[in-house]
Amino acid sequence: MAITANNGGAANSNNAAVSSLAASSFTATASAKTRVVVVLLDNTKSVSSISTNGTGTYSLIAAYNVSATLRIELWESTNESSGTGRTITANFSAAVVAAIAVQQWSGEIGVESGNPTETATNYMPQGRFTVLYSGDFAVAYIGFNGGSGDTITASTGNLRRSSIGANGGAGVAIVDSGAAPGGASLLGQVRLNNSRGWGTITQGLQATSTAVNYKDYEGRLPITSPYNAPKEAVLVSAKMPLGGGGGILPPAGDGQIFPPSIL
Repeated sequence: MAITANNGGAANSNNAAVSSLAASSFTATASAKTRVVVVLLDNTKSVSSISTNGTGTYSLIAAYNVSATLRIELWESTNESSGTGRTITANFSAAVVAAIAVQQWSGEIGVESGNPTETATNYMPQGRFTVLYSGDFAVAYIGFNGGSGDTITASTGNLRRSSIGANGGAGVAIVDSGAAPGGASLLGQVRLNNSRGWGTITQGLQATSTAVNYKDYEGRLPITSPYNAPKEAVLVSAKMPLGGGGGILPPAGDGQIFPPSIL
């Protein structure tokens, strides 16, 4: 099944400490899963709960203390009701400068294990995840310490949601990358106009349960023509997809059986 990115919203507290923060409203999709990333500029504070004007029940999936002044939390609901005007609100343990972003995806059948984290100080916040199946998505949930006049622009992947206040504060972005072959390492990245301290939580969204399996093969390259064939064919190693048929019959009188084509 193909994964589809649906709607979402984002907001920030514009460098002011608040006790709660609501993302901009959006139209929710039936059967879509909802993820909420919250960025806090004090790692002694946390999200106490996520509330909604729909029917979703939200649970904490991962939390990452990037530094003393940067914490990222990832929350999820699998039962947010569909309809217009859905508003997701993060409630905090104490007043804190924060940002929030919400995104829905439909069609995924599960989340691949692991929430890789990354951190650095530069212009290019990013997250990377190696997916297992063809068509999987990697999603980077990005948070950073912002400043007055900061901007966020797309770099690698699809920038779905982002927010940073005109007066600075917490910055947030959600970037997804998908539809790659199984085993691909997918990068989600944005560009800031200033070098900032940042961190990411990245996870994989599973699109299918059908794996792409390969088997090691070692043999000699097939002879392409009986008129210019070398005396000794070159020994090669390669990976071949499983599940195929047998060899390919050669031209009449050649006397060899070729293996299936090497990828």
